[in-house]
Amino acid sequence: MKKKEKTIGASYMDAQKSERPETKQDLLETQKPAALSYMEKLHETVRKAVEAYSDQPYVFVEAFTRKDKLMARALVTEFFARSTCPTPSFNQAVYRYDVKNGRLEIAWQLPSNKRCLKLLAQSFALDEGERRLIEHVHDLKSGALEQLARELNNEEYQAGLAFVQDNNEGDIYVG
Repeated sequence: MKKKEKTIGASYMDAQKSERPETKQDLLETQKPAALSYMEKLHETVRKAVEAYSDQPYVFVEAFTRKDKLMARALVTEFFARSTCPTPSFNQAVYRYDVKNGRLEIAWQLPSNKRCLKLLAQSFALDEGERRLIEHVHDLKSGALEQLARELNNEEYQAGLAFVQDNNEGDIYVG
């Protein structure tokens, strides 16, 4: 008669299983939020914004991209619904949705401060995808994005966001 062999992996898994509370949620349900694409999350946020701000002719979605705290190479994008146009900021994309016409358009997209400075310094060697991005960076530097945001909110225009450059002697503000 053969003896049943226990493997370390199986007993470890059995021990882990006994310590975890049982849930009715399966693995596919757990993975659903992570499986949504950028555009799916954007459209879902637009839908929620239209419901929340149904009396507004336009709604805005602000998307912030940042590095994940635990996984150094992973980027995380968070979406926020708004009834007003946000102030321009680094690592931000802003979308405007025309509720009446059902039209979604990008107002601007901005990379990090470091990337903005790099784009400005190397604007002669940009590929096609970066050309539109540099337009938004120039608009940020000139104050045009700040002015656009204030106009969309029916506010008075004030000074724009400054770029910070480190030259090993301290910070220099340009813009």
